[in-house]
Amino acid sequence: MSASETDIDDRYFAVKGAVEKVARVTGWGELIFKNGIGAGAGLWVVDGKRISIYLNGKQVGQMGVLDGPVLEICAHGGQVVWFALDLAAMPGPFLPTLIVKHRRIG
Repeated sequence: MSASETDIDDRYFAVKGAVEKVARVTGWGELIFKNGIGAGAGLWVVDGKRISIYLNGKQVGQMGVLDGPVLEICAHGGQVVWFALDLAAMPGPFLPTLIVKHRRIG
């Protein structure tokens, strides 16, 4: 494995960990990551370079790395890890609700 492959693996797992942490903090539940199959939802999606993200048996997102011409255009000589989540498919509110209680003074 080359140094650049090691770097992209490190970045990939860091982003995957961040996505998992968001799911934990928001109370969505445990995300399941499976090899991506079928047509991807974008020109940047490359077979063999992406995974599908599931929650409660339903696909709620994708994650992967750029490759080929798209990578050369977006990050010539670099690497890019991307992810997409369907926030509308997640249980509960995405942002916490702030409840303010007023107290009369005087």
